Amino acid sequence: MKTDDGFVAALFTAPIANRLLRRIESSAVTPNQVTLLSILTKLVASALYATAWWPALVLGAVLVQLSFVFDCLDGQLARHRGQTSGFGEWLDFMGDCLGDLVLIAGIALGCAAVTSSLTPFLWSYAAILVLFYRHFDWMLLVRVLGGGYQQLHHTPTRSIDEPSKAQVIDAARERSKAEWGWFARSLDWLAPKGTVENRSLVFWGKRALLLSNGERYMLISVLGMIDRPEWIFPVLVVWGGVVYPLITVHRWQLFGGR
Repeated sequence: MKTDDGFVAALFTAPIANRLLRRIESSAVTPNQVTLLSILTKLVASALYATAWWPALVLGAVLVQLSFVFDCLDGQLARHRGQTSGFGEWLDFMGDCLGDLVLIAGIALGCAAVTSSLTPFLWSYAAILVLFYRHFDWMLLVRVLGGGYQQLHHTPTRSIDEPSKAQVIDAARERSKAEWGWFARSLDWLAPKGTVENRSLVFWGKRALLLSNGERYMLISVLGMIDRPEWIFPVLVVWGGVVYPLITVHRWQLFGGR
């Protein structure tokens, strides 16, 4: 389990995946097979969202969550068995990107069928822009930012309050405050800090606001279940369009040029 995961992943999805891990750890199931199952589940969910029929939306919402459970499980299984690989990481990343793209298309088709309008497709293009910005931003930051940022992401499962990791983050915060002043202090106040907030309600509230994968899929599921899929794109675009660039700016503050 990744200890730096978002609110939904850390408190709900990953524990479910851990239970499944104990059941399949000795089986012939491979991590890549679990990844493919996650992709297939999301594709079926996308088709159900495209129907715009409320019972199908409910089932699609459940499958979106199940797909995310499998998405957590594949990495857990690979790390548990020592079977991590470059191909597995590629398959997982491409599966997330293509699965999200098809899911957006399914939601747009369903909303367009109900409204007889092209507006859902326009919203879907904006949602794609926001989501793919998030998908590729972290990958580019690892390449272009300084050694401190690369050191933090060398092992993705390290805890945020691990002493060596906390030391790097705290040093970067002090440099940022000295160089950026009140703006740095404001962004740092908004960021979740496991070393200071000690996994408090404030910490998890901030993690939820980051709109990580778990929060994003939960949003899609909840709005589907209450028969309001037309709200999905506006919420994603506005929420992600504000939060994701702020995350980028904060990371540049901490590690840019270092």
